[in-house]
Amino acid sequence: TEPIAELLARVARDRDRPAFAAVYDRLAPRVYGFLLKLLGNRTEADDVLQETFLQVWNQAARFDPARAGPDGWVLMIARSRAADRLRRRVAAKVQS
Repeated sequence: TEPIAELLARVARDRDRPAFAAVYDRLAPRVYGFLLKLLGNRTEADDVLQETFLQVWNQAARFDPARAGPDGWVLMIARSRAADRLRRRVAAKVQS
């Protein structure tokens, strides 16, 4: 099995869809579980999972294996997207 870091490099370099699909298949279950714990809502976790992997696709060239492993990098993106979602949730409650 090809290392995730190499798959991300192929996504960054070649916009390689099969490589991206492999990254998604290997990381999405863990990322989804993480998001579900943070958000406590399946619909929001689904949405943020999609946002996370869209960002992975668009920013794969920003992955730096010297700074973080691929799992950590994707989880950091997911955490950031979940925090944005939680801030919007709080703001919506304040406004209503």
